[in-house]
Amino acid sequence: MRRPQPRRSSGALSATIGISLLAAAADAGRLAFADAAFRAGGTTGGSSASALACRAGRCAAGGFPLEAEALARAAAAAAPRRSSLRVLHGSLLAGLGREAEAREEWESAFALDPMRAPVARLAAAAALARYRESGDSREIERAVARLRIANLAEPSGVKEGIFLLHAHGADPLLLRSCVPDHPEARLCAGQAFLDLGMPGAAAAELSQAVGCGKPEKREELLERAALLLEHSRRAP
Repeated sequence: MRRPQPRRSSGALSATIGISLLAAAADAGRLAFADAAFRAGGTTGGSSASALACRAGRCAAGGFPLEAEALARAAAAAAPRRSSLRVLHGSLLAGLGREAEAREEWESAFALDPMRAPVARLAAAAALARYRESGDSREIERAVARLRIANLAEPSGVKEGIFLLHAHGADPLLLRSCVPDHPEARLCAGQAFLDLGMPGAAAAELSQAVGCGKPEKREELLERAALLLEHSRRAP
């Protein structure tokens, strides 16, 4: 298999971080609403991990990234085995440009909760960042395996994972190998490959999307793939 060449992909990685940051903040917000905790004096004084995470989310949304990172760090320290807090802290660190520290948090989150889609996606992003720096193909293979886990847990996120891999130079075989045998995942993958101008890969995925919840959309995408393939065959 051709070894892909590392590329920079700050846009794709930023999108992954942003989506996962929102998911982590939402998870933390569902855990606690105590207004008294939000009004507690000081940066962290006396608040629970859940309340600290909620305050971190509010600070981030309000444009106070340093304060948000400090609160998220305190939340993760207070409940070190809660993966959503590790994700939140790592995403805030990444937003501050502290990527190495962010990766450590994402790896810790993955070790705690490897089957959770947002966690697996960020762990994949950490592996891709190491691949970008070292060119070690084992890192991109590790990223593919993690994205496959994420895509099985949350098929609707397949497109995001394929775009992230493509931005790092992964070849079509690697892109397809992150797609699990799930009709919704195959449908999302087909649309992603069409958007990337890869109608052959799109048709292959869509042909296996039998039983997906959107048969009309599958047929429409298959028709688009067939038209593009016909056009490419006729092209000089």
